[in-house]
Amino acid sequence: MGPKSMRSIAVVAYRHFVGGASWTISRLCRAGPGLLGCYRLSIAVPAMTLICIAAALGSLALRRPLFHEDYGSHADFEPLPVWRTIRPLCDRRGTSGFPDFSLNMLVVIVSGDRSARYHGMIYPIRGASPSTAVLMDGSPYSTRVSARRNTLCILKDGRWTYLPLKEGTVTAWYRELHNVDGAEDANLLKEVAARYEGPGRDQLERLVGELEQQQGTRHQAEPIRPSKGAP
Repeated sequence: MGPKSMRSIAVVAYRHFVGGASWTISRLCRAGPGLLGCYRLSIAVPAMTLICIAAALGSLALRRPLFHEDYGSHADFEPLPVWRTIRPLCDRRGTSGFPDFSLNMLVVIVSGDRSARYHGMIYPIRGASPSTAVLMDGSPYSTRVSARRNTLCILKDGRWTYLPLKEGTVTAWYRELHNVDGAEDANLLKEVAARYEGPGRDQLERLVGELEQQQGTRHQAEPIRPSKGAP
């Protein structure tokens, strides 16, 4: 079940619950004083508490954090539904790519440090909200990013490069590059540059050249095979 379906179900359930609880409380409030009044109060307080909980859960269901997808309970030890982090793209050169399918946004962090490979998988995404998130938190490359729809965002040597993307580009790239970590000398930035169609391609090629010079290699990257399990 996709995130949109899960959100729709959460909204409908929330509305029905609030409507039913509100009707119950209004009926109780019409009761007479005395013992019945105490009874109605003992019912109204828990009902209002449940309404507040439902409102909080409904709000969480609608507020998808950046770089997360697939809202639901994914394991037996998760009693409540949660947003699941999208697995980042990480090559063995120290470059990590963080996709957001709903925004069609891809953030590529180029460390240039081969010893830092897979850092995007090891270090978590922290403080994620619908508008901001901290990528690779706890690593030397920890970076706070903001939501940018239809944008390729590249961070290299402390400088950001922003390039426009066509709708659906990030999802298509993710299918093709899902196994980038399996190729020994694959270059995620080079693969992105080869697939990019739009203004600023010369900037991408310049960044690729700088990275290869820094790492002292210009080996031909091993072809990357699309993953069948990618969305």
